[in-house]
Amino acid sequence: MPGPLDHLAGVPGRVTGFPEWDGHPVREELARRLGLPVVLDKDTNAAALGLAVRPAAPSSFAYVHLGTGLGAGLVLGGAPLRGDRTGAGELGHQTVQLDGPACGCGGRGCLEVLCLAAVARGDGAEAARILGAGAANVVRLLDIDEVLLGGRLVLAAPEVFAGGVREVLAGLGLTAPVRVAGDRDAVAEGAAWLVLAPLFGGGSAPRSA
Repeated sequence: MPGPLDHLAGVPGRVTGFPEWDGHPVREELARRLGLPVVLDKDTNAAALGLAVRPAAPSSFAYVHLGTGLGAGLVLGGAPLRGDRTGAGELGHQTVQLDGPACGCGGRGCLEVLCLAAVARGDGAEAARILGAGAANVVRLLDIDEVLLGGRLVLAAPEVFAGGVREVLAGLGLTAPVRVAGDRDAVAEGAAWLVLAPLFGGGSAPRSA
């Protein structure tokens, strides 16, 4: 599901657009209803894992996902980077405008609220430019090999977003390639790998109940 969430506790935080999920024991409730073990992780982390196990995948990349919200799945050294509290990859909640509009996370001027506002205005080029600023921050911070784009809004205008992000990175002298890599089933395929990876020695799934 969208983040932020705690993958070890199986509990979401203040999810964009769904504040009622904050603190709800999603994993435990699903396990009880289904009578099966349940793994809970962010959609971006799942998609990144699915991309990481594909042949010829780069060893380090950011999967940047723009849909209901804006987030990223990070892969370093071939393994997903979640952080102890699943806080890694909360790309949308970088503050890029100190006195900007309020965001649902409690901050102001977050990348997510600015990008989604541009999308709502129908200004895809501006949304891509804002997304590029966030991608550039990740490239500079982690020195990753590649930026992979996905999510409903990106897939609706792939050339606009890929071109816009490339332009921002090139203007800053950053050479990381940018491509659209998240197909419509990327999150579902990655979610399957959350279960399958430990069976094949990948050890990439979070611990579950």
